[in-house]
Amino acid sequence: MVLETYAERRWLIRALALFARSRPEALPDDILSRRRRAYEPMVEVLLRHRARIAHEDPEAAIRFGIFLVSSTAREKLLFADAPLSRVTPLGRAELRRELVRVLHSYLSGEAPR
Repeated sequence: MVLETYAERRWLIRALALFARSRPEALPDDILSRRRRAYEPMVEVLLRHRARIAHEDPEAAIRFGIFLVSSTAREKLLFADAPLSRVTPLGRAELRRELVRVLHSYLSGEAPR
């Protein structure tokens, strides 16, 4: 879902990301609560697999995992022309596969097959 959203609305989301970084005081006061509400369904789905999460705080691990996946996707898809993204040659399908692998490995403590 994250990859699709970033790919479909790349220029708009990129402009908003740059604006948010340069003028954080201009963001609405409720931006953090809205972002938390947007992530809750993902957290709830992954918490169904709590028993398979190796981290001592599964919910914190899930939230960090979502941050990790979102940050990486944002960097690669929204800022594809930046040096770090350019030296990491991954198509969208490869990026998706590797992000799933990273999230699964992080949460479970094992590499997927």
